[in-house]
Amino acid sequence: MTHIVEETLVGDDLNGALEALEMERTLNPNDATILADLGRRHAMPARWDEAAPLLGEAYACNRLPPDGCAEALASGAAHGGGD
Repeated sequence: MTHIVEETLVGDDLNGALEALEMERTLNPNDATILADLGRRHAMPARWDEAAPLLGEAYACNRLPPDGCAEALASGAAHGGGD
């Protein structure tokens, strides 16, 4: 991950984090860490329709995705999203 993305993810700027992660995803479309981080960021404000496919892609790329991926998927399913 680039330095800019890391700095953006540390702060409370959700939209900035999403933009930075989308840029990273363009450069590395099959990176499970980026996909999982992007999915978790969408899950924070309960954007399950956007979060679930990204988290699913992270699993498809790596059956042992980064921390929090399974929890975000489970949370989405529990709240009526993430089918």
